[in-house]
Amino acid sequence: MDRIGVIGLGRMGKPIAERLLAAGFEVTGTDLQLEPLEELKAKGLRTAPCGRAVARHSDIIAISVGFDEEVKDVVLGSDGILRGAEPGSVILILSTTSPGTVIDLAEEARKHGVHLLDAPMCRGEKAAADGTILYLVGGDRKVFERCRPFFAATGKDYYLVGRAGAGEVAKCINNLLLWAAKVSNFEGLSLASLYGLDIPVLRQALIQSSGNNWSLENLQNFSTMPWAEKDMKIVLSMAKEKGISLPLCDLVKQLVEDPRVRDLNSMGKLPGGIKAVE
Repeated sequence: MDRIGVIGLGRMGKPIAERLLAAGFEVTGTDLQLEPLEELKAKGLRTAPCGRAVARHSDIIAISVGFDEEVKDVVLGSDGILRGAEPGSVILILSTTSPGTVIDLAEEARKHGVHLLDAPMCRGEKAAADGTILYLVGGDRKVFERCRPFFAATGKDYYLVGRAGAGEVAKCINNLLLWAAKVSNFEGLSLASLYGLDIPVLRQALIQSSGNNWSLENLQNFSTMPWAEKDMKIVLSMAKEKGISLPLCDLVKQLVEDPRVRDLNSMGKLPGGIKAVE
């Protein structure tokens, strides 16, 4: 599995491709933007015009795009992966999608003799640059074992959590916990700000207390939340499919749509504190 393709060379895909090239893999990539293609070409990337062309030169094809429909088009489109993939090759869906999308695509891939794993990524952009990504993987164990060189070159931890689609379930649960913590941080620190507390000092104290969480520790790396609504919609859809209610998830979805909460950069401007909620 020495030939690896990367489709989507954005915030996560680009550093992943860089680490693969540095590890000595033959890497073929494509993206809608020319800038990352040109930059990576200088580092040894073979560029390709579409997913079909990437698949022709790859044993593993990793997809790092934003939304379900984009993933479907990359796999099933007229210039998609399945138009060029050789039997026995592996598609890795690194994007966060609904489990149903993965299950459907895995079935289509199987018809072409192609394997598919969902391996959504955790820990964010810094982890992609540092090679410390956590992969939550769903699919066949034998295929997972074949892909270990990819995971080892680009990440630190990788777990096979179940069959196809299970990685997406695990990632959505992770994101539910993450967004709930971010909203809690926002509300708690906003209240503290109104009472005149020194927010940087309070944050350091809370990190050492039972109220600590990952997003509080990484407050300075906060960004806006364009993916939060998407994540919560997926989780709520999963719950509806199984006939259960997730009231906290529903509340988190409403809160992340609040413009005061969406711009969490206001919390990251330390030591200046945060903007108080009206």
